[in-house]
Amino acid sequence: MSIMSLGGPVHARAPELVEELLSLNEVARTTCSGPEMALCQLRMRQMHGASGEGSGVSAEKAAALSAWWESDLFSDHERACLHLTEQFVLAVSAVRQEDIDALMPTWSDDQIYDFVMALYVADMSSRADLVLSSVFDDAALSIRPQGD
Repeated sequence: MSIMSLGGPVHARAPELVEELLSLNEVARTTCSGPEMALCQLRMRQMHGASGEGSGVSAEKAAALSAWWESDLFSDHERACLHLTEQFVLAVSAVRQEDIDALMPTWSDDQIYDFVMALYVADMSSRADLVLSSVFDDAALSIRPQGD
């Protein structure tokens, strides 16, 4: 169970926050749920140092993902998505117009917008889950008084 899931230790302390974050994730999933998003979410989790379990990405692609630029397994579109994802995770302020333009041959402006917003939600959720999992353990969260 994720530390940010319903019934988890963070939910017990801040139910509104967790419910809003889960709601944002659901909106992101419904607006941008293609195979590119699963691939990019897995790459994002790898970059964050988190687990890639249950990613929905083939084992072959998952194994090649940490060096996607060297692999023939990824299409030009997937490469453009992965490049943007890495820029987003490493330094969102360094995302350039060329990074967005690389998606234009296959996606509309609305699809690119949805993808960028889904990346934002996935990045925020992954970072929150990673930090909360590493800083607090279940026992510490259940014992520490609320508000401290």
